[in-house]
Amino acid sequence: MPTIDSSFAYFTAKGPSSYDHPQLPALMVALSYLDAVEGPMWVAVRGTGLAYGSGFGHNKDTGLVKFSIYRSPDVFKAYEAAKKQVEGHISGTMPFDPPALDGAISNIVRRFADEQPTMGSAAAVSFTNQVIYGISKDWNNAILKQVRDVKVEQIKEVLQSIVLPVLQPASANLIVTCATIMEEDLVKNFKASGFRPEVRSLSSFQDDYGLKPKEGEDDAEDGEEEGEEDEGSEGSEASDDEDD
Repeated sequence: MPTIDSSFAYFTAKGPSSYDHPQLPALMVALSYLDAVEGPMWVAVRGTGLAYGSGFGHNKDTGLVKFSIYRSPDVFKAYEAAKKQVEGHISGTMPFDPPALDGAISNIVRRFADEQPTMGSAAAVSFTNQVIYGISKDWNNAILKQVRDVKVEQIKEVLQSIVLPVLQPASANLIVTCATIMEEDLVKNFKASGFRPEVRSLSSFQDDYGLKPKEGEDDAEDGEEEGEEDEGSEGSEASDDEDD
């Protein structure tokens, strides 16, 4: 887009899609640890000026794990720095900080507490858990107990099997928006990393958002509409004859 002067990226890959997945507690701790203020992603990406912000997330309903990079002068360099952090924690070259892990768990507890500050909100959460998600009314307490028991080896396992695939071309979907002047270099660099980028201008989405009908679908729809109109007109004529 010629109207911006930065680049943005959004990576997604498949992750746990149920509320009782055995790796869910470790994944929650891992993402909380990576995204902490002055934590690994902050130091690697924002702290080095590679982006205004970045962060991981997980949607338990869709199962998607995502990583986003916000307002970067070079989103590819920010991506490389983030991937290096994840790989370093898996290999052990970047050891986990025990106080930071405790802080990550405390942040998870605080988020749960913020969801139900009053009796009314607690009742709403309980209703949603049981009726909408089909999980126990005590799910929050149970998952928090599991979160507190997560070990470093479990975190390494989810970094390897769930988090790292979000940053790998074989398993991730990637969307990048950028200034026009950045397009050529970003395409070249992401291609060299194994991605297969397809360049689209913003104007290509203005009419149909990229959802053009396949060849032949237009004709089929037109035929159906004409058939409906003919049936409607026949019915009108028949009712006129009956009135006469």
